[in-house]
Amino acid sequence: MTLYSEIMEQPERVSALLEVQRSNVEHIAEEIKKRDIRYVFLAARGTSDNAGRYANYLMGAMNRLPLALATPAFWRKDKNRAA
Repeated sequence: MTLYSEIMEQPERVSALLEVQRSNVEHIAEEIKKRDIRYVFLAARGTSDNAGRYANYLMGAMNRLPLALATPAFWRKDKNRAA
């Protein structure tokens, strides 16, 4: 598999994902509206961080819902302990 072939299959993959997950996305959107959520705090690392940046775009730019993206490796229960 090449980078080019991975890029070229993205439309099909996104379409399949939306087909399978549409009801979950709609449910989450309903809950956000019902609970009057005003911001989102997301912890992510690695490729999840990239997905978080896209979520930031979707929730922020498209839906005007601010999203803060955090790096969980720096979050510790014991503040005196190094990350």
